[in-house]
Amino acid sequence: MDPDERAELCAGDQHLCACPGADGAYGPQCACPLDGASDPGGLPLWILRSEKGRNWLPVFTSSRTAAADRSTAARPMSQHSLRDALSLALETEGVDGVVIDPWGSSATLDASLLNGLLHAERMSAQPGEAELEAGRAAAAKGEWKQAVEALQKGADAGCPEALTRLAACMYWGQGTRKDRAGAKRAWKQAAEAGDPLALVALGDDARSQDPGKALLYYRQAIQMADRQPDVEYMPYVCLRIAQQETRYISPRQALAQAAEAAQGFRVLLAEGDPTAEEWLRQAETLMQELSAPPTHPNAYKNQ
Repeated sequence: MDPDERAELCAGDQHLCACPGADGAYGPQCACPLDGASDPGGLPLWILRSEKGRNWLPVFTSSRTAAADRSTAARPMSQHSLRDALSLALETEGVDGVVIDPWGSSATLDASLLNGLLHAERMSAQPGEAELEAGRAAAAKGEWKQAVEALQKGADAGCPEALTRLAACMYWGQGTRKDRAGAKRAWKQAAEAGDPLALVALGDDARSQDPGKALLYYRQAIQMADRQPDVEYMPYVCLRIAQQETRYISPRQALAQAAEAAQGFRVLLAEGDPTAEEWLRQAETLMQELSAPPTHPNAYKNQ
């Protein structure tokens, strides 16, 4: 979907009585105004609240799709580029994402996916991001020497994710000499610079020898990621927390985390990330384990 496409943002001061969406996520009376929030033109924002209590900003790609249900057919709308509408949802407190064309073949995008879709817009403004993308592209082709060269340039330019991925090459000896001690030092430096993937990597390194220390790293990663969710790292963090902690506390919540992670890995796989396939397999395995009915031995049998 072209981010410059024009979109109709659901806003205004009339009451909205929502009908069920195509995915069944929205029921009657699920629409409500978002206190104190408005679009740049001053129209108050309304949100659709799902059965799970999450708040979604409805966005329509045309007046025709808005008119598909009488509850929105006559509502005042404000027109924005899709990019601006997605950015507004991401920047508005209390909004968990957007639902595009909720009365038809809807698409729901949470905060991490919004960040991922808008990530390309931030690429040129961030030092080292171009080199990071070049390194990722080379790694996807198995050209590890070229990947290391590009990632080194990105790390030297101050890109924390480039440093994290360079450290992974050092850790496994891909395109460079294996140096696990140096890799761990680089991950710690990247983590201090704000990259949650570096904390995931440190946790993975510690997991076999010190599971408690690994869990501390994963908890730090989720705290860091929650401040600015992004599909570039959120799936990894969600999966590790689900695997190492949540499944023992709340299997239902762990299942939701694993499902969110799997969705993110599918996006990354479609973008050509060479590691996403294995991570997706892990997420799907965990979902199967958590969905399996518990087996309890029957201590008493009818004779």
